[in-house]
Amino acid sequence: CQTVPSPRGSIKWHPIRRDLRQEALANIYVNMTDKKLTRDPGDLHEIALNRGIEMLYFGYRNFVAKANALLSPLDFGRAHHRVIYSVGRSPGLTVGELLATLRITKQSLSRVLGQLVRTGYVAQLTGTRDRRQRLLSLTDKGRKLEHRLSGLQRTLVAEAYREAGSEAVGGFEKIMLGLMCDDDPHASVASPADRFFLPGGHRTYSPLESMAARLPELGMISP
Repeated sequence: CQTVPSPRGSIKWHPIRRDLRQEALANIYVNMTDKKLTRDPGDLHEIALNRGIEMLYFGYRNFVAKANALLSPLDFGRAHHRVIYSVGRSPGLTVGELLATLRITKQSLSRVLGQLVRTGYVAQLTGTRDRRQRLLSLTDKGRKLEHRLSGLQRTLVAEAYREAGSEAVGGFEKIMLGLMCDDDPHASVASPADRFFLPGGHRTYSPLESMAARLPELGMISP
């Protein structure tokens, strides 16, 4: 890693991240305000799209690294983490809703969920209205693990938010929501993923209309 100056102090950059940042600052990215550009991805410079793809790859690698290190001694992996996070964010989630959110096979979920139940991290309750339903929630042990895992990742995201500023956060959310858009004509209009924008329930606001604007209020970045 190389230490580089920053308005908020010295920052250690991984060589790949450093190169990506330097190239971005050098305006290697396409000027997205160019009136000649259209919505056709073929009109964008290939280097800009490649850099975006690389940033997603390397950003995700770093985003999950510390969580993976915490999960590894438990013999858990990425699938276990996704289940723990989803159930923790929406207690009472049904198995069917979890399948629709994660978009994995019943066989894959059965293996992962079974291990989490056997080891005492997730509890399954029978539905009160439909006894065929299995309602999922974290145990005390599961909540402690979820808190540790999410704490590591919240710290990483908070540091990136503070460094970038609220305007950049708003742009990031727009890009990520664009990548999350569902092109499946058979998919539900109200995606199960929507419920994760608010703790324990369905969202009642657009995340773009709130989070970026509320970052100074929440003390995450300077106004």
